Amino acid sequence: MNVYRSIENIPFDTNSVLTIGTFDGIHLGHQKILESVKKSAEERSARSICVTFYPHPQKVVSGGRSSPALLTPIEEKIELIAAMGLDCLLVIPFTRQFSEMNPEEFIEDVLVKKIGATHFVIGYNHAFGRDRTGGGDLLKTMGLRFGFTVEVVDPVYIDDTKISSTGIRNALIAGNVRLANKMLGRNYSLSGIVGRGKNRGRVIGFPTANIVVRGEGKLIPADGVYAVIVHLWNKIYTGMANIGYRPTLDGREHEIEVNIHEFSADLYGEILQIDFVDRIRDEKHFDSVDDLIVQIKKDREKSKKLLSDKLLEDLNEFNERGKG
Repeated sequence: MNVYRSIENIPFDTNSVLTIGTFDGIHLGHQKILESVKKSAEERSARSICVTFYPHPQKVVSGGRSSPALLTPIEEKIELIAAMGLDCLLVIPFTRQFSEMNPEEFIEDVLVKKIGATHFVIGYNHAFGRDRTGGGDLLKTMGLRFGFTVEVVDPVYIDDTKISSTGIRNALIAGNVRLANKMLGRNYSLSGIVGRGKNRGRVIGFPTANIVVRGEGKLIPADGVYAVIVHLWNKIYTGMANIGYRPTLDGREHEIEVNIHEFSADLYGEILQIDFVDRIRDEKHFDSVDDLIVQIKKDREKSKKLLSDKLLEDLNEFNERGKG
């Protein structure tokens, strides 16, 4: 996939199928849109393009006062869109000046005359341009003038709940990673480098890797203990993660620590990815370190069971897809 980080750099091609949006999360709803772009481009022998923005528009429009925590910081978003098989990604630098562009001007000067759009795929509720006044209806009207067509993609639901980036954020903030994963169509993950810890976990018999998260503004799930899958050295391990302050051990800093099952190597400086599978419990203060150790042993057994069940579910799902 070719990635362009300014409007000036993307080549003009009069046979371009594109979509536009923030696409934070690349959840199942976003994936439906991107799949439609790819399919429409293949049918027209056209190039497929996703247009997105950096930084998040809300951060710029609010003057930096408010911005949602990101499900997919820009580099992660690029990786996920590339995995969808599109030809091009245009990342438009979102500035205050750009935010003042009216949608008619943006459609004509950028999407049509600079990129060469002949067909648009857009989400059912997407709006763009100054005051978010652009959307599907405006695109259809301007399509009559400039000769492009428009396809509006319906929302995707999980258990009667409409999938949205906001809904996924709320689920993660509440610690409901199972629901977030359903809406994402994959496990929510964090990646980062292993930093120096205080070796408190090793002292009590559960060595942990302290993760310094990569990705500006990445959303961290609610404090607590989680069953996780760890990607390291091109291998997959199971484990459990604690997010919080470790109050029983007089923790003062908010940390993300991972204990990999049946693993004890020094991981300082290594980069790993944590996939959140399920939440085991809240973080809590115990009366003694011995009580904490008893609970961690229970957490480890529960995490192993949850991961065993989850991996079996994934294998069954994979096998069922293969039958089709």
